[in-house]
Amino acid sequence: MHRRFVFLSLSILSQAVFAPWIALSQTPKRTPIPTEPIHAVELSITSVTPADPVAGQKITVNYSAAMIGVPTAAVTGTVAGNFQGMPLQQPNGGAAPMVTVAPRSVVSGSLVIVAPKAGQGTVTIGLYPPPPSGCSGGLHVIILRCRTTPIATATTSLTVVPPTVTVRISGATFSHIAEPDKNDNATANNGYLCVVHNPGCGWWGNDGKDTYFVQKQLPAGAKLVGIDFVQYWPLGVDSASGSGAWTWFDSSGSYFAHLNQDVPTQPYVKWNNTCTEGFANKDLWYSISFRVQMPEGTNLGEATSDLGTPSPCLPPGYSITAVSISPGSNPPPSPYLPSGWAGQVVFCNVSTVAVTQYLHVRATLVTSYPGAQGSAGPMVVDNLSLRFPPGGVSGSLGGFTIPQNYQQGTWKLTDVYLTDAPTAPGASAPKNAVHFPGLPFTASLPGPATSPVFNFTGGSCPAL
Repeated sequence: MHRRFVFLSLSILSQAVFAPWIALSQTPKRTPIPTEPIHAVELSITSVTPADPVAGQKITVNYSAAMIGVPTAAVTGTVAGNFQGMPLQQPNGGAAPMVTVAPRSVVSGSLVIVAPKAGQGTVTIGLYPPPPSGCSGGLHVIILRCRTTPIATATTSLTVVPPTVTVRISGATFSHIAEPDKNDNATANNGYLCVVHNPGCGWWGNDGKDTYFVQKQLPAGAKLVGIDFVQYWPLGVDSASGSGAWTWFDSSGSYFAHLNQDVPTQPYVKWNNTCTEGFANKDLWYSISFRVQMPEGTNLGEATSDLGTPSPCLPPGYSITAVSISPGSNPPPSPYLPSGWAGQVVFCNVSTVAVTQYLHVRATLVTSYPGAQGSAGPMVVDNLSLRFPPGGVSGSLGGFTIPQNYQQGTWKLTDVYLTDAPTAPGASAPKNAVHFPGLPFTASLPGPATSPVFNFTGGSCPAL
């Protein structure tokens, strides 16, 4: 009994000790977890061209896509995007093609913003997986109806500026004209400021400084890009005798107007007139006009004119260029020096862009002032180029200047017409010429400023 007991005890102990090993040795092997492909894609907007786009201008958005991390499989999809709530287009205007981004490779492409509006916004592009079975239609349908989650996205901020235009202004709103004499004044005329300073002669003349854009500046977005300035010189006096800087010790005979642009955004004109020597009691005249670049539609607070408009400021008895008189020669005996009109034309431009027309004038002299100098005619002036901006029912305005060659007095205008192309000088009016109604009529030369006015509209123009 004792042995049996011992044997049984050893048998039980043996089972207790070796059973776990047996169970462990009989455990089945585990099935490996399948490895899924890694779809890690980096999408980047590499550039936007042009970098500073203008409203309505086509913009190209360039992008690249590459796999990152440890990719194990290629990724296929389509690249699409939007800006200002509008979908980006393919450069060729077709449907978005499938692109495949393979491991260790880079895919590049581009999308187009066809006609953006002015303003700021965010360009967003995404790489979208192929649509599941049953989805069809355009890319936008696929994205919105079948798939809403892109594989990768990229964004960039973009500012689209309004179109810019360059116009001519007189600067009257932005000027501060010195007026030491009651007869000093400045008159805005068709994009030019006609400035006159009277010496008010007593013992001496006057001097001063006319400033521009100092007390009032151009509005935001507008900038001064050019100035057209000319001083007019009295005929019969050698211009060189009046030039030079004014000083407290010797200002006798000084007569000049100098444009200073040391501060480009705040130019000024320093001037001096006199009551002694050759320029005694002569008004000092100059013309100034400013070329301003601005976003289209900007309100400058004053009228704008076409860049091609000539200055109408030349007064009778003055020259646009310096006068040189040889020693011993006599000045012109008559105050009625050669002259010409500086008038205006009103024209119906029913298009949306500026157009060029060519003015032709025919006139004969009726009576001239006693001793008037210059040509007695007939006046035959051809091909005066006029630029007309798009106009409304009131028409577009263009200025013209007749050469300063004709006698002052009364003239009869016998024909005035417009052509859309230059003609041979002196030739008869072509069949397609547009003639000014109400001819003939008489007009004084030089007459009031901006006269005569030739209105070709017939009273009104068709609305655009």
